[in-house]
This record gives sequence, C-alpha cells and structure tokens, in this order.
Amino acid sequence: RDDKGATRMEVIPTITNRPEDFAPPVLYFLSSVLFEQGKKDDAMFWFYAGQLRGRIDANICADKSSREAVDAMNEKFGPRINQYSFKNIPLLTNTVERVLAWEEKTPCRYDRRWINLHGMAAATGDTNAPLSAPTEQWETIRKQTRDDYRTTFHKALAQFNQRQH
Repeated sequence: RDDKGATRMEVIPTITNRPEDFAPPVLYFLSSVLFEQGKKDDAMFWFYAGQLRGRIDANICADKSSREAVDAMNEKFGPRINQYSFKNIPLLTNTVERVLAWEEKTPCRYDRRWINLHGMAAATGDTNAPLSAPTEQWETIRKQTRDDYRTTFHKALAQFNQRQH
C-alpha cells in the first residue's frame, strides 16, 4: 500500500491553493514531489518560488549566517530542476518572470522568521540582538530582493549563453 504517495497527492492541492500559508521549505519540497511525478514545469515554478521567498526571508533575518538555510535547500532540491530548466531557456525565463510577478502579488501568511532558527545566533543562544529587521522594512526588503533576483538571473543567463557559444 502506498500511503505516502496518496498523502502527497492530497497535500499538493492544499499547498498550491494556498501557497501564501507555507514557508519556503514546503515550496521546495513541493517542487521535488512534482518533479518526481513528471510535472517538471510546475516543479520549476515552485522551486524558484521557494528560492525567492527563502531569499527574502533570509534578507529580513538579521543573522546573515541563516542564509545558509537557503543554500542548503538549493543544494538539496536544485540540481535536477536546474538541469531541466537550463535545457529550455525560454521556459526558464518565462517561469522566473511568473515567479517574480507571483511573489509581488501573493501575500505572506506564514511566519517569515522561520529562518531565524537556522542562524548561528539562534544556535548559540545569542538572543540579545534583534533576529529580524524591523517589520516596517520588510516590504522594502521584499522589493529589493525581487529586483536583485531578477538582475542576478539575467546575469547568470548571459553567462550561460556565453558558455554555450
């Protein structure tokens, strides 16, 4: 009996219908499940959505060491999705633009501070310093991260195209 597979099938619409309720690690995992099911284009979208939201949350976190959590998820879930993505550059470009638009219009209803638990300050108990930027700065950080993500993506694409020619 494949309870695990059945459970995953039930969870997918729960996440995709209300992605604003789920922290980036859930979106990364969703991308992996979709990829396993052969839904590679959907997997691409949720991988990059998780990556962008993860970077935003990492940038909101005052402890810069917490950014390693996003790197770890990229290493765990990214290789096969990136390999697939870079075989179809127009699809990849369209997906990244869709992710950027989605992130801008989709509210965040999960606790962005999840990532604070992955930094050295949380591990060592150094809690005298604030763990996050002030909430009034979060929207500015969100926008700046989207802008940086777009810029970084286009630079990476240009480098990739240079290597191909």
